[in-house]
Amino acid sequence: MKRQLPSQPTTSAIRLHAPINIYHVIFLLLMLAPFASHAQHAYVEGDRVYLPVVDDYPRTLSLELRILRGTFPLEFVIEKRGTAEGPVRLSSAWYDGNLLLVPEVWINDVSYWADLRVLSDNRLRLEAFAPNPVSDPSNGGVYHHEEWEYMPGAARDIGVGADGTVWAVGTGYGYGDNYGLYRWDGRNWYESRGSAIRVDVDPSGNPWIINADNEIWHLYRGRWEYVPGQASDIGIGADGSVWAVGIDDRTGGSSIYQLGNYGWTRVSGTAVKIDVDPNGSPWVINEDEQIYRRENGFWKRMPGKARDIGIGADGTVWVIGNDDRDSGYGIYRFNGTDWDRVSGSGSQISVGPDGEPWVVNRDGDIYRSWGSYY
Repeated sequence: MKRQLPSQPTTSAIRLHAPINIYHVIFLLLMLAPFASHAQHAYVEGDRVYLPVVDDYPRTLSLELRILRGTFPLEFVIEKRGTAEGPVRLSSAWYDGNLLLVPEVWINDVSYWADLRVLSDNRLRLEAFAPNPVSDPSNGGVYHHEEWEYMPGAARDIGVGADGTVWAVGTGYGYGDNYGLYRWDGRNWYESRGSAIRVDVDPSGNPWIINADNEIWHLYRGRWEYVPGQASDIGIGADGSVWAVGIDDRTGGSSIYQLGNYGWTRVSGTAVKIDVDPNGSPWVINEDEQIYRRENGFWKRMPGKARDIGIGADGTVWVIGNDDRDSGYGIYRFNGTDWDRVSGSGSQISVGPDGEPWVVNRDGDIYRSWGSYY
Protein backbone atom coordinates (compact mmCIF):
# COMPACT_ATOMS: atom_id res chain seq x y z
CA MET A 1 0.00 0.00 0.00
CA LYS A 2 1.31 3.45 -0.90
CA ARG A 3 2.40 5.73 1.91
CA GLN A 4 0.80 9.13 1.67
CA LEU A 5 1.39 12.60 2.96
CA PRO A 6 -0.38 13.44 6.23
CA SER A 7 -4.15 13.14 6.03
CA GLN A 8 -4.81 16.12 8.31
CA PRO A 9 -3.19 19.55 8.48
CA THR A 10 -0.94 20.10 11.47
CA THR A 11 -1.83 23.79 11.48
CA SER A 12 -5.40 25.05 11.25
CA ALA A 13 -6.32 27.16 8.26
CA ILE A 14 -7.53 30.52 9.57
CA ARG A 15 -9.29 33.22 7.59
CA LEU A 16 -9.65 36.85 8.55
CA HIS A 17 -13.16 36.37 9.85
CA ALA A 18 -15.88 38.92 9.31
CA PRO A 19 -17.76 39.69 12.54
CA ILE A 20 -21.28 38.34 13.08
CA ASN A 21 -23.51 41.30 12.26
CA ILE A 22 -26.54 42.47 10.30
CA TYR A 23 -25.03 41.06 7.12
CA HIS A 24 -25.65 37.59 8.46
CA VAL A 25 -29.34 38.45 8.54
CA ILE A 26 -29.05 39.49 4.89
CA PHE A 27 -27.28 36.19 4.23
CA LEU A 28 -30.21 34.35 5.82
CA LEU A 29 -32.70 36.17 3.60
CA LEU A 30 -30.65 35.26 0.57
CA MET A 31 -30.58 31.65 1.67
CA LEU A 32 -34.34 31.54 1.76
CA ALA A 33 -34.64 32.82 -1.81
CA PRO A 34 -35.37 30.47 -4.72
CA PHE A 35 -32.24 29.24 -6.41
CA ALA A 36 -31.24 27.07 -9.36
CA SER A 37 -28.57 24.41 -8.97
CA HIS A 38 -25.05 25.26 -10.23
CA ALA A 39 -23.97 21.79 -11.32
CA GLN A 40 -21.45 20.45 -8.78
CA HIS A 41 -20.97 23.77 -6.94
CA ALA A 42 -22.36 24.26 -3.45
CA TYR A 43 -25.69 26.05 -3.65
CA VAL A 44 -28.73 27.13 -1.62
CA GLU A 45 -32.31 26.16 -2.32
CA GLY A 46 -35.06 27.13 0.11
CA ASP A 47 -33.90 26.40 3.65
CA ARG A 48 -31.32 23.85 2.49
CA VAL A 49 -27.65 24.22 1.68
CA TYR A 50 -26.33 21.55 -0.70
CA LEU A 51 -22.64 20.68 -0.68
CA PRO A 52 -22.30 18.10 -3.50
CA VAL A 53 -18.57 17.59 -2.87
CA VAL A 54 -16.89 17.82 0.54
CA ASP A 55 -13.25 16.84 0.92
CA ASP A 56 -12.91 15.07 4.27
CA TYR A 57 -9.67 13.29 3.42
CA PRO A 58 -9.43 10.39 2.82
CA ARG A 59 -13.22 10.39 2.36
CA THR A 60 -15.13 12.41 -0.21
CA LEU A 61 -18.77 12.95 0.64
CA SER A 62 -21.84 15.10 0.02
CA LEU A 63 -23.84 17.02 2.64
CA GLU A 64 -27.31 18.48 2.84
CA LEU A 65 -27.64 21.14 5.55
CA ARG A 66 -30.89 22.51 6.95
CA ILE A 67 -31.05 26.05 8.33
CA LEU A 68 -32.13 26.21 11.96
CA ARG A 69 -34.54 29.13 12.00
CA GLY A 70 -34.34 31.52 14.92
CA THR A 71 -30.65 30.87 15.64
CA PHE A 72 -28.20 33.73 15.78
CA PRO A 73 -25.43 33.33 14.81
CA LEU A 74 -26.98 31.14 12.14
CA GLU A 75 -26.78 27.39 12.75
CA PHE A 76 -27.31 24.35 10.54
CA VAL A 77 -28.09 20.71 11.09
CA ILE A 78 -26.75 18.00 8.76
CA GLU A 79 -29.83 16.33 7.28
CA LYS A 80 -28.10 13.93 4.92
CA ARG A 81 -24.65 12.51 4.31
CA GLY A 82 -23.89 10.62 1.16
CA THR A 83 -21.43 9.74 -1.56
CA ALA A 84 -19.98 12.72 -3.41
CA GLU A 85 -21.69 13.58 -6.68
CA GLY A 86 -18.57 14.92 -8.37
CA PRO A 87 -14.77 15.21 -8.20
CA VAL A 88 -12.81 17.20 -5.64
CA ARG A 89 -11.78 20.53 -7.12
CA LEU A 90 -10.18 23.72 -5.85
CA SER A 91 -13.63 25.18 -5.17
CA SER A 92 -14.87 22.14 -3.23
CA ALA A 93 -15.78 22.44 0.44
CA TRP A 94 -13.35 20.79 2.85
CA TYR A 95 -12.90 20.04 6.52
CA ASP A 96 -9.97 21.60 8.37
CA GLY A 97 -10.04 20.55 11.99
CA ASN A 98 -13.23 21.95 13.55
CA LEU A 99 -14.06 24.15 10.57
CA LEU A 100 -15.93 23.33 7.38
CA LEU A 101 -14.51 25.72 4.78
CA VAL A 102 -16.67 26.45 1.73
CA PRO A 103 -14.65 28.40 -0.88
CA GLU A 104 -17.68 28.84 -3.14
CA VAL A 105 -21.43 28.64 -2.54
CA TRP A 106 -23.88 30.16 -5.00
CA ILE A 107 -26.83 32.27 -3.85
CA ASN A 108 -28.97 34.01 -6.47
CA ASP A 109 -26.13 33.85 -9.01
CA VAL A 110 -23.67 35.44 -6.57
CA SER A 111 -20.63 33.46 -5.39
CA TYR A 112 -19.84 33.56 -1.64
CA TRP A 113 -17.30 31.93 0.64
CA ALA A 114 -18.38 30.71 4.06
CA ASP A 115 -16.75 29.25 7.16
CA LEU A 116 -18.86 26.92 9.32
CA ARG A 117 -17.74 25.82 12.78
CA VAL A 118 -18.40 22.20 13.71
CA LEU A 119 -20.39 22.17 16.98
CA SER A 120 -21.20 18.46 17.03
CA ASP A 121 -21.40 15.49 14.68
CA ASN A 122 -24.42 16.94 12.90
CA ARG A 123 -24.55 20.64 13.84
CA LEU A 124 -22.62 23.64 12.50
CA ARG A 125 -22.58 27.40 13.07
CA LEU A 126 -21.87 30.17 10.58
CA GLU A 127 -18.59 31.85 11.57
CA ALA A 128 -18.05 34.17 8.64
CA PHE A 129 -18.92 34.73 5.01
CA ALA A 130 -18.44 37.27 2.23
CA PRO A 131 -18.93 37.54 -1.52
CA ASN A 132 -16.07 36.23 -3.62
CA PRO A 133 -14.49 39.12 -5.53
CA VAL A 134 -15.18 38.92 -9.23
CA SER A 135 -12.81 40.53 -11.72
CA ASP A 136 -13.74 42.63 -14.71
CA PRO A 137 -15.01 40.21 -17.41
CA SER A 138 -12.61 41.86 -19.85
CA ASN A 139 -9.71 40.70 -17.72
CA GLY A 140 -9.12 37.49 -19.63
CA GLY A 141 -12.07 35.67 -18.06
CA VAL A 142 -10.37 35.47 -14.64
CA TYR A 143 -12.59 34.80 -11.64
CA HIS A 144 -11.71 34.48 -7.97
CA HIS A 145 -12.16 32.10 -5.11
CA GLU A 146 -11.33 32.83 -1.50
CA GLU A 147 -8.24 30.65 -1.74
CA TRP A 148 -7.59 30.09 -5.43
CA GLU A 149 -7.91 32.09 -8.60
CA TYR A 150 -8.79 30.23 -11.77
CA MET A 151 -6.63 31.50 -14.61
CA PRO A 152 -7.39 31.55 -18.33
CA GLY A 153 -5.66 29.15 -20.69
CA ALA A 154 -4.36 25.62 -20.25
CA ALA A 155 -0.89 24.26 -19.51
CA ARG A 156 1.21 21.13 -19.08
CA ASP A 157 3.89 22.74 -16.89
CA ILE A 158 4.45 26.10 -15.22
CA GLY A 159 7.40 28.03 -13.77
CA VAL A 160 7.57 31.19 -11.63
CA GLY A 161 10.73 33.25 -11.18
CA ALA A 162 11.95 35.07 -8.08
CA ASP A 163 10.81 38.33 -9.70
CA GLY A 164 7.28 36.95 -10.14
CA THR A 165 7.54 36.30 -13.89
CA VAL A 166 5.42 33.32 -14.96
CA TRP A 167 6.01 31.07 -17.97
CA ALA A 168 4.01 28.02 -18.99
CA VAL A 169 4.24 25.12 -21.39
CA GLY A 170 0.88 25.05 -23.15
CA THR A 171 -1.22 22.15 -24.34
CA GLY A 172 -1.03 22.96 -28.07
CA TYR A 173 1.75 21.35 -30.07
CA GLY A 174 4.79 23.40 -30.97
CA TYR A 175 7.59 21.70 -32.90
CA GLY A 176 7.81 17.92 -33.02
CA ASP A 177 6.73 16.46 -29.68
CA ASN A 178 7.08 19.82 -27.92
CA TYR A 179 4.39 22.24 -26.82
CA GLY A 180 4.01 25.98 -27.16
CA LEU A 181 5.66 28.31 -24.66
CA TYR A 182 3.76 31.22 -23.09
CA ARG A 183 4.47 34.18 -20.79
CA TRP A 184 1.91 35.67 -18.40
CA ASP A 185 1.68 39.48 -18.59
CA GLY A 186 -0.64 39.90 -15.63
CA ARG A 187 -3.81 39.66 -17.71
CA ASN A 188 -3.29 37.10 -20.47
CA TRP A 189 -0.86 34.56 -21.89
CA TYR A 190 1.34 35.57 -24.82
CA GLU A 191 2.97 32.96 -27.01
CA SER A 192 6.74 33.14 -27.23
CA ARG A 193 9.21 31.73 -29.70
CA GLY A 194 10.30 28.26 -28.75
CA SER A 195 8.59 25.13 -27.48
CA ALA A 196 9.25 22.74 -24.62
CA ILE A 197 8.00 20.04 -22.29
CA ARG A 198 9.38 21.50 -19.00
CA VAL A 199 10.07 25.06 -17.85
CA ASP A 200 11.49 26.97 -14.90
CA VAL A 201 12.35 30.65 -14.54
CA ASP A 202 15.49 32.39 -13.28
CA PRO A 203 15.53 35.44 -10.96
CA SER A 204 15.63 37.79 -13.96
CA GLY A 205 12.41 36.35 -15.36
CA ASN A 206 14.07 34.37 -18.17
CA PRO A 207 12.84 30.84 -18.87
CA TRP A 208 15.01 27.74 -18.91
CA ILE A 209 13.37 24.96 -20.88
CA ILE A 210 13.79 21.29 -21.65
CA ASN A 211 12.48 20.02 -24.96
CA ALA A 212 11.33 16.58 -26.10
CA ASP A 213 14.92 15.71 -27.05
CA ASN A 214 16.00 16.53 -23.48
CA GLU A 215 17.97 19.53 -24.73
CA ILE A 216 18.36 22.51 -22.39
CA TRP A 217 17.80 26.07 -23.64
CA HIS A 218 17.94 29.43 -21.88
CA LEU A 219 16.32 32.66 -23.07
CA TYR A 220 18.97 35.37 -22.62
CA ARG A 221 18.61 38.94 -23.87
CA GLY A 222 15.82 37.89 -26.18
CA ARG A 223 17.73 35.02 -27.79
CA TRP A 224 17.64 31.30 -27.09
CA GLU A 225 21.01 29.95 -26.00
CA TYR A 226 21.75 26.24 -26.04
CA VAL A 227 23.10 24.86 -22.76
CA PRO A 228 25.26 21.75 -23.31
CA GLY A 229 23.96 18.59 -21.68
CA GLN A 230 20.63 16.79 -21.43
CA ALA A 231 18.04 16.81 -18.69
CA SER A 232 14.57 15.60 -17.78
CA ASP A 233 13.84 18.31 -15.20
CA ILE A 234 15.37 21.61 -14.13
CA GLY A 235 15.14 23.87 -11.08
CA ILE A 236 16.43 27.38 -10.43
CA GLY A 237 16.83 29.08 -7.05
CA ALA A 238 16.25 32.72 -6.16
CA ASP A 239 20.05 33.10 -5.97
CA GLY A 240 20.38 31.96 -9.60
CA SER A 241 21.61 28.44 -8.83
CA VAL A 242 20.68 25.98 -11.58
CA TRP A 243 20.23 22.28 -10.91
CA ALA A 244 18.97 19.53 -13.21
CA VAL A 245 18.00 15.88 -13.30
CA GLY A 246 19.76 13.97 -16.09
CA ILE A 247 18.42 11.28 -18.39
CA ASP A 248 20.50 8.24 -17.40
CA ASP A 249 18.49 5.35 -16.00
CA ARG A 250 19.64 4.60 -12.47
CA THR A 251 18.07 3.20 -9.31
CA GLY A 252 15.86 5.93 -7.89
CA GLY A 253 15.69 7.98 -11.08
CA SER A 254 18.47 9.80 -12.92
CA SER A 255 21.67 11.56 -11.89
CA ILE A 256 21.58 15.03 -10.32
CA TYR A 257 23.71 17.91 -11.64
CA GLN A 258 24.63 21.45 -10.64
CA LEU A 259 25.56 24.04 -13.27
CA GLY A 260 28.80 25.89 -12.63
CA ASN A 261 31.17 28.14 -14.55
CA TYR A 262 32.64 25.15 -16.40
CA GLY A 263 29.48 23.17 -17.06
CA TRP A 264 27.57 20.54 -15.15
CA THR A 265 28.93 18.79 -12.07
CA ARG A 266 27.30 15.56 -10.98
CA VAL A 267 26.54 15.10 -7.29
CA SER A 268 25.49 11.99 -5.38
CA GLY A 269 21.93 10.74 -5.52
CA THR A 270 19.19 10.24 -8.08
CA ALA A 271 15.85 11.94 -8.71
CA VAL A 272 12.98 12.50 -11.13
CA LYS A 273 11.92 16.03 -10.05
CA ILE A 274 13.91 18.95 -8.66
CA ASP A 275 13.61 22.52 -7.43
CA VAL A 276 15.96 24.86 -5.60
CA ASP A 277 15.56 26.95 -2.45
CA PRO A 278 16.73 30.60 -2.12
CA ASN A 279 20.09 29.47 -0.70
CA GLY A 280 20.84 27.36 -3.77
CA SER A 281 20.15 24.01 -2.10
CA PRO A 282 18.12 21.51 -4.16
CA TRP A 283 15.09 19.55 -3.05
CA VAL A 284 14.37 16.41 -5.07
CA ILE A 285 11.79 13.68 -5.49
CA ASN A 286 12.97 10.22 -6.52
CA GLU A 287 11.09 7.53 -8.44
CA ASP A 288 9.81 6.09 -5.14
CA GLU A 289 8.22 9.51 -4.53
CA GLN A 290 10.50 10.13 -1.56
CA ILE A 291 11.48 13.75 -0.82
CA TYR A 292 15.06 14.79 -0.05
CA ARG A 293 16.76 18.10 0.74
CA ARG A 294 20.50 18.65 0.28
CA GLU A 295 22.24 20.07 3.36
CA ASN A 296 26.00 20.59 3.66
CA GLY A 297 26.69 18.18 0.82
CA PHE A 298 24.45 15.40 2.15
CA TRP A 299 20.90 14.37 1.33
CA LYS A 300 18.39 14.55 4.18
CA ARG A 301 15.20 12.52 3.90
CA MET A 302 12.07 14.64 4.42
CA PRO A 303 8.70 13.34 5.60
CA GLY A 304 5.97 12.35 3.19
CA LYS A 305 5.87 11.45 -0.48
CA ALA A 306 5.28 13.61 -3.54
CA ARG A 307 5.16 13.78 -7.34
CA ASP A 308 6.21 17.41 -7.96
CA ILE A 309 7.82 20.20 -5.93
CA GLY A 310 8.04 23.99 -6.03
CA ILE A 311 9.93 26.47 -3.86
CA GLY A 312 9.35 30.22 -3.62
CA ALA A 313 11.94 32.98 -3.35
CA ASP A 314 10.90 33.36 0.29
CA GLY A 315 11.78 29.71 0.95
CA THR A 316 8.22 28.39 1.07
CA VAL A 317 8.07 24.77 -0.14
CA TRP A 318 5.00 23.19 -1.71
CA VAL A 319 4.51 19.73 -3.19
CA ILE A 320 1.99 17.77 -5.18
CA GLY A 321 1.44 14.65 -3.08
CA ASN A 322 0.91 11.08 -4.20
CA ASP A 323 -2.70 10.70 -2.99
CA ASP A 324 -4.56 10.19 -6.26
CA ARG A 325 -7.56 12.47 -6.64
CA ASP A 326 -9.70 13.55 -9.56
CA SER A 327 -7.82 16.16 -11.59
CA GLY A 328 -4.51 15.27 -9.95
CA TYR A 329 -3.07 14.72 -6.48
CA GLY A 330 -3.28 16.47 -3.11
CA ILE A 331 -1.52 19.81 -2.54
CA TYR A 332 0.72 20.32 0.50
CA ARG A 333 2.75 23.13 2.13
CA PHE A 334 5.84 22.49 4.28
CA ASN A 335 5.49 23.97 7.77
CA GLY A 336 9.10 23.43 8.81
CA THR A 337 8.69 19.92 10.15
CA ASP A 338 5.83 18.33 8.22
CA TRP A 339 3.27 18.93 5.46
CA ASP A 340 -0.03 20.78 5.81
CA ARG A 341 -2.68 19.68 3.32
CA VAL A 342 -4.83 22.24 1.56
CA SER A 343 -7.93 21.80 -0.56
CA GLY A 344 -7.79 20.99 -4.23
CA SER A 345 -5.62 18.84 -6.46
CA GLY A 346 -2.94 19.32 -9.09
CA SER A 347 -0.20 17.64 -11.11
CA GLN A 348 2.44 20.40 -11.48
CA ILE A 349 3.36 23.22 -9.10
CA SER A 350 5.59 26.29 -9.00
CA VAL A 351 5.81 28.98 -6.33
CA GLY A 352 5.89 32.76 -6.57
CA PRO A 353 8.21 35.08 -4.65
CA ASP A 354 5.54 35.61 -1.99
CA GLY A 355 5.30 31.88 -1.28
CA GLU A 356 1.96 31.45 -3.05
CA PRO A 357 1.76 28.56 -5.55
CA TRP A 358 0.60 28.27 -9.14
CA VAL A 359 -0.90 24.85 -9.90
CA VAL A 360 -1.70 22.97 -13.09
CA ASN A 361 -4.09 20.04 -12.71
CA ARG A 362 -4.48 16.87 -14.73
CA ASP A 363 -6.99 18.58 -17.03
CA GLY A 364 -4.53 21.39 -17.83
CA ASP A 365 -6.48 23.96 -15.76
CA ILE A 366 -4.33 26.67 -14.20
CA TYR A 367 -4.87 28.06 -10.69
CA ARG A 368 -2.91 30.44 -8.52
CA SER A 369 -3.24 31.12 -4.83
CA TRP A 370 -3.98 34.73 -3.90
CA GLY A 371 -4.53 34.42 -0.15
CA SER A 372 -2.80 33.01 2.88
CA TYR A 373 -3.88 29.74 4.42
CA TYR A 374 -2.26 30.41 7.75
